[in-house]
Amino acid sequence: MKLDKPLNLTFTQPAQKISQAGSESEAQQLEELKKELQVKNQEISELKIKNRQLQQENLETQERRRLMGEELGKAEAQIELIMELMNENQEKDQ
Repeated sequence: MKLDKPLNLTFTQPAQKISQAGSESEAQQLEELKKELQVKNQEISELKIKNRQLQQENLETQERRRLMGEELGKAEAQIELIMELMNENQEKDQ
């Protein structure tokens, strides 16, 4: 199908209406983004606090583990000493 004249596909609106609608939409988007940013900042703050708490718990756990390791070493040494003393007493009795 041939057209006798080219189609006019330009859509014109008053420039003022376009800029107002655009600025209102942009302002609304900006407000939504600000709210989202505030929520994300709050989440970040809460996660930082939780991270500090977990790091502190981790340090305390490591210290307890180190102390338990030392106590275990002492207990093993005492058991070995007791076993040696028992063996010496048995050898003397024989």
